[in-house]
Amino acid sequence: MKFKKGSIKAGRVSIVQEFVRRKQAVKELNRYKERLEEMVEERSVELSAVVERYRLFFMNSIDGMLILSADGTIMEANPETCRLFGLGEDEVCGVGWEDLVFGEDTCFSQALASCLPFGMFRGELIFRRKDGTTFPAFVSSSMFRNSDGIDRLSMVIRDISDLKKVEDALRSSEAMLKEAQKIAHIGHWELNFITNKLTWSEEVYNIYEVDPEQFEASFDAFFNLLAPKDKDKIDRAHSDAVQNKTDLDNIHRFNFPDGRIKYVHETCQNFYDQDGKLTRTVGTVQDMTSRWLTEERLRQMSLVVEQSPVCVLIADVKGTITYVNPKFSELTGYTSAEAIGRNPRMLQSGLTPPETYVDLWTSLLAGREWRGEFCNRKKDGEQYWEMAFISPVANALGEITHFVAIKEDITERKLAEERLRELSVSDELTGLANRRGFTLLAEQQIKVAQRTGKGLVLVFADLDRLKWINDTLGHAEGDRAIRDAAVILRNSFRASDIVARLGGDEYVVLSPEASEQSEQLIMERLQQHLHRHNSEVERPYELSISFGITVYDPEVPCTLEELLERGDRLMYEQKQQRKLERKE
Repeated sequence: MKFKKGSIKAGRVSIVQEFVRRKQAVKELNRYKERLEEMVEERSVELSAVVERYRLFFMNSIDGMLILSADGTIMEANPETCRLFGLGEDEVCGVGWEDLVFGEDTCFSQALASCLPFGMFRGELIFRRKDGTTFPAFVSSSMFRNSDGIDRLSMVIRDISDLKKVEDALRSSEAMLKEAQKIAHIGHWELNFITNKLTWSEEVYNIYEVDPEQFEASFDAFFNLLAPKDKDKIDRAHSDAVQNKTDLDNIHRFNFPDGRIKYVHETCQNFYDQDGKLTRTVGTVQDMTSRWLTEERLRQMSLVVEQSPVCVLIADVKGTITYVNPKFSELTGYTSAEAIGRNPRMLQSGLTPPETYVDLWTSLLAGREWRGEFCNRKKDGEQYWEMAFISPVANALGEITHFVAIKEDITERKLAEERLRELSVSDELTGLANRRGFTLLAEQQIKVAQRTGKGLVLVFADLDRLKWINDTLGHAEGDRAIRDAAVILRNSFRASDIVARLGGDEYVVLSPEASEQSEQLIMERLQQHLHRHNSEVERPYELSISFGITVYDPEVPCTLEELLERGDRLMYEQKQQRKLERKE
């Protein structure tokens, strides 16, 4: 077969070209191989770095880290794990992780059920150290497959002992706060305007007396609990506080279906965002009903003292005046500012006997009340007489801290008594005022009562069986019985009371001591003195006195004669009753 010259030449060219292409391909393959080797080396370096970083993290982690087999056997453990359990690495590796868990931990079975089959667990467990002590830890575990295709379990153990201590301390603090709020009747609340949620502490529910399970804590529900008269006030107060960006501090009332009223002190602080929009309000609520009622009584008592028709003076244990009421200033001429800080000695005239002051301080320092008369001097030098009732005031420890003096101007009575002496209006046998003297003094006292609005008590007394004593034992014994009855009456009443013998066996006493209990107290006092006298004095008879007690009311005035007739009638009724009792 013959080939043409041209075709042979073309074949040679084709072979050369194929050779060149193959040579270039080999070069490309070598370059690609070199690039792959470079990439493998780079990846090996990176992988080594990653493995080193993992190793450093594993070895230096502040948490315990474990690698476990699929059946829970510990394969690797970092130093922190060994430190947590007090074990060496050789003691940890090869044991089952369940051997490290405190056997009485009820969560362990749950962890075991979740961890081994599913390879995932997150929760708290209690572990046991080598020395037998335990510690709480948060555990996180997950399943992975290693480079050999074998399933492994990674586990992180974080000791939360300090966190538990903080939580216990917080719970203890919360319990103490709850108890303190209960004792102090103080609750706290928070209103979140973003979520429109109102949160109350337990004590707030107690204060408002609502059931947390049935009562929805909301501003509208709270508002409905308010007393109707306080709703507008509270609404305005809240609005003003928000508008002016000020805190709220007010007292309001709650009415209960059973008629009770509770007084509550509320304080709150508002919080705003950067745009000035109100976001939340935090406040406290305190039940101050008892304190409010106590303060109200104190206000009433203070008003009574301020408006009292008698002088009231309070001094400390050193005798320094700390308070005087307006009547003191009206009587003495010393203003409150002039009197406070000074000693009551500024009122002394020098006419009061020294033994009066000795008796005064002896009684007060012994914790007893003292009563007596002073002749004092006003700021302008004018002398006046006063009847003083001074009592020591002790604190909760029984220590005397102050003295309270209630003093009444008796100048008019003293002048009247002086006039009585000048008119010889006393009874010679008993030394008491006679009928005329009593009439003068009593009419003066009735005028004072009408002016001050203060009532009087009249006691009409009659000495029983005086005729029998005179007829049987003689008039000397009768006079003795009359004097004894006078002594009993005088000892049963104050020095400021008017005690008189009207004549024969009749006596009368007028006392500015009218009150709801005065009649009963006076009767008991008279009977006590009469019984004591009979038990101490020997005589062939028992002294007996009949009494009739009546009250003079300035709002229903009557004459002195009418008052005497009323007392005489009551006395006669008692005497007749006694006669009937003796016959029975």
